[in-house]
Amino acid sequence: MKSNFIKRAAILALSVLATISLPEGLFAKGAVIGYVIGNSSVTSDQLTKLTHIMAVDLYPTTVGGLHSANLPGWNPNQKNIWLDNLVKNAHANGVRVSIVIGHGAGYHNFHIATNPANLTTFVNNIVNFVNVHELDGVDIDWERPGKKRWYNSNSSTTNG
Repeated sequence: MKSNFIKRAAILALSVLATISLPEGLFAKGAVIGYVIGNSSVTSDQLTKLTHIMAVDLYPTTVGGLHSANLPGWNPNQKNIWLDNLVKNAHANGVRVSIVIGHGAGYHNFHIATNPANLTTFVNNIVNFVNVHELDGVDIDWERPGKKRWYNSNSSTTNG
């Protein structure tokens, strides 16, 4: 019973985090969203055409941490020069910045990072990352694995 409560509370927390930067009706209000992958540059001219930037390139680890293969100087608990410059320049132009966790092949480890043993750590790492980098939101892009692989969240098995 307690385990179900913790699981539901954690899912709710992740849902809230995932919608911080994308409130209902955002697109109806004329949002223009650009996506940028770590170590890419965004020009001032591009910033004047956007309302939001989604910085792509974080993935969950098997212990509820965060990892990036493309953010230069990656350390999840320290300032990141590339990301912080992106946020600074975007905010100076009235553009909100969110981080994307997952996407494409980045679904690996979501089922492990969100299991009861790791979920609190995973949520705390996301909140810490958002605070350290002064981000405006998070997009949890948890895509379904390939058709030959699926995960049963009620057990610890991966089938395929």
